[in-house]
Amino acid sequence: GKVVMLIGENDWGESDTDYNWLRTQEGMQQVALYADGIGPWLGHLLDNEAMTQGKVEAAAWIAYAHENNLTIHPYTYRHDALPAGMSSEQVLEVLDKVVGADGVFTDHLVPVLRWREKLN
Repeated sequence: GKVVMLIGENDWGESDTDYNWLRTQEGMQQVALYADGIGPWLGHLLDNEAMTQGKVEAAAWIAYAHENNLTIHPYTYRHDALPAGMSSEQVLEVLDKVVGADGVFTDHLVPVLRWREKLN
């Protein structure tokens, strides 16, 4: 079976795992030794500094996940909890085109299915 490593935030206090370290080049290399993919929190996917300049770019660590051939399934896409200033469709476009996500965890299937149908 496949293993996906969920990646949270240290200050959530849910685990002894150092999630900041996991989001480094060395961290992603280690994850790739035991997992097929990662499930990062949506809030970790984009470069916050670039966002302040109006640019939408993937956070640097996403490249390390791709380099290690890890699938990327971020959580949790919810149309009622989108990143500031982004529409439902924009978030899905960014996951596809900017992050290179392979899938998404969602509670709101309808907008995701509608968006996926447009791709085909």
